[in-house]
Amino acid sequence: MNIPGFKIGPVLGEGGMATVYLAQQLSLGRQVALKVMSPALIAADGGFCERFVNEGKIIAKLRHQHIVTIHDIGCANGRDYFMAMEYCPGGTLKEYILEGRSRLQALTVLRQIAAALGYAHDHGFIHRDIKPGNVLFRDDGTAVLSDFGIAKTVDGSTRVTREGWAIGTPEYMSPEQAAGKDLSPSSDLYSLGVVLYETLTGQKPFRGPDALATAMQHANAPIPHLPSEFVWLQHLLDGLLAKHPLERFASADELIAEIDAVERARPQPRDDDATRILGPEAVSAARKPGPPGRRVGGRKTAILGLTALFTVVAAAGTWLALKGLPFFKADAGMETVTGTLPNNAVGRPEPPPALPQEVAARIDRLLDVAQMHMAVGRLCEPPGSSAYEAYALVVEMDPQNAEARAALQRLEASCGAD
Repeated sequence: MNIPGFKIGPVLGEGGMATVYLAQQLSLGRQVALKVMSPALIAADGGFCERFVNEGKIIAKLRHQHIVTIHDIGCANGRDYFMAMEYCPGGTLKEYILEGRSRLQALTVLRQIAAALGYAHDHGFIHRDIKPGNVLFRDDGTAVLSDFGIAKTVDGSTRVTREGWAIGTPEYMSPEQAAGKDLSPSSDLYSLGVVLYETLTGQKPFRGPDALATAMQHANAPIPHLPSEFVWLQHLLDGLLAKHPLERFASADELIAEIDAVERARPQPRDDDATRILGPEAVSAARKPGPPGRRVGGRKTAILGLTALFTVVAAAGTWLALKGLPFFKADAGMETVTGTLPNNAVGRPEPPPALPQEVAARIDRLLDVAQMHMAVGRLCEPPGSSAYEAYALVVEMDPQNAEARAALQRLEASCGAD
């Protein structure tokens, strides 16, 4: 192959639409990734070339630090349509996942690609092919989004593929994309949720024996649960992989704001009840001297402290009761209860029946999510993402859950005041 102005080297990657070569741009003496479109694709669609060039010119205007830079686009020898792009020597996220080294930077990559998508969406483009192979790394570790080859404008006026074709990669398609429906930026966010799950676990969340079965799983299968070590990210995954677009994050900016909040509340090893309730950051801040009336997330730390105190007092009362000693009744403030419980099985209340394993696991996840919300001050708002709603769901599933009931009792006063 001979494309004037470029010295073509080894193949970097190959797909159904194009082959990417490492090449040298002779005029500037720099390395580039040279994407050459498949002759078979061009032959199958006579109008493809014009649309490809027009689309490339528009995409070249997307100048963002996390979007790969396009240097040149054109047609050589009347048949070889090419795109010269920034060469990213750090490899792809797909390679990182296969090598098992993607977990530690999952949130960083998620945030950077979300920023790229937000910029593209704001400029009227939906990517439609978000997957690990299209996330590249520069030599400094920065993630960049590549391959806008099947991107479309939000209003659908520009396409680079035939009408009626299935667009994208089945394992990463949103339910509406797999069904061939009109797309919104939310579809890209769904695909990014699939990438998040795979980055953390090394596995795709939905994968059937064929493309149709995979699409059906995207549409109908429940959102998978992350391993326990990543449970604090479950609400992010839920907000990305919701089946209906309106139930997902409203925008890439909203996702980024939530990622930032998660980073501030990143769980640490927990060694006491206060940390279990409030989360590590709030406890650490509470242990440091601060100015009077210091607030966490716009609410006085006294509210959080009372929540922890209430739980500790309740636990202490239960322990004393079982020992046959006087105890304080938690729901009556500091009023002393003069009676005691016998120190034997006679008269002791029957333990509640064990919850089904799946319900207990979901309650544990909700409690972790509630604690994260508490740590960053999301006590009662926003709707659908607050400590109050997480604790309320726990009580709905397990009315006897002492931790959730205690937290709700304190939060109800605060939320009512707001």
